[in-house]
Amino acid sequence: MKRVEVCCGKSCTSMGSRDLLLFLQEKLGLKPGQNDGTIELDTTPCTGYCSLSPNVRVNDDHFVHQAEKATILKKIEQGGIKREAQILDFSDDFLDDLRDL
Repeated sequence: MKRVEVCCGKSCTSMGSRDLLLFLQEKLGLKPGQNDGTIELDTTPCTGYCSLSPNVRVNDDHFVHQAEKATILKKIEQGGIKREAQILDFSDDFLDDLRDL
């Protein structure tokens, strides 16, 4: 099962990660924390790649940087780019707001 986490740190949020998450929710039919047996959708605090926002982490150590609605599903399917996570900023994200969507 693929684990897909949308970054909700300040930089990613300002670059559209909230809209990206809403798009993924609609296309996958999942809310954060849910899975359908093949894919799990969730959110994550800052991944540390702020200059490449918005970011989506796939399976803990692969990333889709500068994610866009037009290509995100294909890039998730391809698995993203292998990189080490760098969690830097836990403050002022929108994680709590997402639990009610």
